[in-house]
Amino acid sequence: MQDQRARATRDGRYAPALGVNNPSRILDSSSGSGSTRTALIATLTLLSLACWIVAHTNTEVAPLIGFIGAASGIALGVVSPLAGAVLAIAYVPFRGGSDAVPFSLAEFFRGAPLWGAAVRLLVDRVLAARRGEPLIAPSRVMTAAAVIGALIAPLQRLTAISLNTFPAQGAELDMLSIAGSQSLFFGAWVVGGHLPRKAVDVLLRATAVIIVVALLFSLAGWIGIKPTKFFIFDPKVDGRMAALGYPTPTAMGLAIALPLAAAVVFTRSRALGVAFVAFTGLAILLTESRGPMIALLVIGVVAILSIRILRGIRGLGLLGILGLAGGAFLFNRYGNQIEQILAGNIPNLDSDLQRITSWRAGIETALAHPITGGGWFSLRYWNDSELGKASVNLSHNIILQGLSDGGLPLGLAAAIIVFGAIILMIRHWGRIPITWRMAAIAVVICGLWDMPQMRAFGALFAGLALGLVSRPAAEAADTPDEAADPA
Repeated sequence: MQDQRARATRDGRYAPALGVNNPSRILDSSSGSGSTRTALIATLTLLSLACWIVAHTNTEVAPLIGFIGAASGIALGVVSPLAGAVLAIAYVPFRGGSDAVPFSLAEFFRGAPLWGAAVRLLVDRVLAARRGEPLIAPSRVMTAAAVIGALIAPLQRLTAISLNTFPAQGAELDMLSIAGSQSLFFGAWVVGGHLPRKAVDVLLRATAVIIVVALLFSLAGWIGIKPTKFFIFDPKVDGRMAALGYPTPTAMGLAIALPLAAAVVFTRSRALGVAFVAFTGLAILLTESRGPMIALLVIGVVAILSIRILRGIRGLGLLGILGLAGGAFLFNRYGNQIEQILAGNIPNLDSDLQRITSWRAGIETALAHPITGGGWFSLRYWNDSELGKASVNLSHNIILQGLSDGGLPLGLAAAIIVFGAIILMIRHWGRIPITWRMAAIAVVICGLWDMPQMRAFGALFAGLALGLVSRPAAEAADTPDEAADPA
């Protein structure tokens, strides 16, 4: 009987612990009247969306409306984790409000619905365990790390200030904004790891639509279409595309979401899929961010080597195209250095050497304050003359940033999530859909160079991708690799 129930859970037919009692009513995450719950989900969704639109106006009521929108988004996630996750994904590529809304509230608003979903899924897991129901969910150790990391990240600033290790002041550095960025990485992992498989499929279809819209807005902002500026961030920062948060977060979010969304687009139309990949690659190129560019090359190779239909002559042809694209990316990022080498001069590698210095700074901060870390953005306030001259602002590594900001507690929490996901992905490689693997690999590549968890757009998709590959092998995929072939 237990085996039958476990198989039913894997197939999505029986998953009360994970938020779905009836697969035909996928948005309904708990028992009760289907029509009443559907009406409640629709009401909360419309209320939050309406508040999000009003929050983008420069009016005195915008902050209050933003707060109401965030609260209704959280309530939506509690009622329906899937609906909350979809709404959060719809918000994170865009601004959380106009300049009239405090930055911290605007940042929190973007990911608020996901917090309701994460809390609901964790409560369902605990209740299911108490009832002795079969549970297919990530390991307790990783889940505990996610909860600890989510709680520590906002508190790190408060703790560091009380110990006088963090002199920074400013509304953009408060606990609410951290809950909408670095903490969101851990919350997204909970959602990615605990949503039932059928709900994940719905979530990824919604993600494809949202990313296409975000991509259109970002490219429209780049060429100067003014109405888009109402919702997006500054379209250019130092000549680099930054419409979805900042240059690097824009690129990281797109690189991680690309394989998840592309698989959905390819199932609808191969031509649209190719166009989607091309325009996403163009947007990442315009950000001039090296980590996401490298990630694109790596996941492209993984795709070609993993999908059987792309082997042989077609695979070699695509490898050639990928090589040309890689050359374009490298020339865009390192064009000046290449020109200097060809001219017989020593290239300027200050940017790359500064990245190494930032890694060292993250380690030094963790060693100096192993329990509390230096606090949120603490590296921007180093008094050390060498680091000051090097303009070190962040530690530029997904693990080192956690150690720098929150000491061993936050650094270990991040390490458990990242390395745990990698180990599980490798162990169950053939049973995890290729697009999930590609997204997780993009997180790791970007995380070597930067911090996907630092802004909402990158944080949400990084956590979601690692959560997907952290799912048990039995629920990772119902079919082998070739069935995931988007072509």
